[in-house]
Amino acid sequence: MEKLTLEEIVDVNIPTGIPLVYEFSGDGRVIGKEYLGDPRVVQAKMAKVAAQGNTARDNSVQEIIAGKPQDTKRRLNRYKMRNIIN
Repeated sequence: MEKLTLEEIVDVNIPTGIPLVYEFSGDGRVIGKEYLGDPRVVQAKMAKVAAQGNTARDNSVQEIIAGKPQDTKRRLNRYKMRNIIN
């Protein structure tokens, strides 16, 4: 919908449990968006999501962006296992 690039999507921090409302133009383009709720709560939840970043995941995403996904599957599996165990 928002036509984000891979570089842009890495920086998206969607807060859990907060409704996001999109506004569309007549031809279906996104012209606005806003989270419903107290802006301070939304910002706090976005910061929490951002803090969950993981070096292995971040490196894997950067490898994909750089076109070097050789090690990506192993790194993502290791990331998933850490999050299941923790």
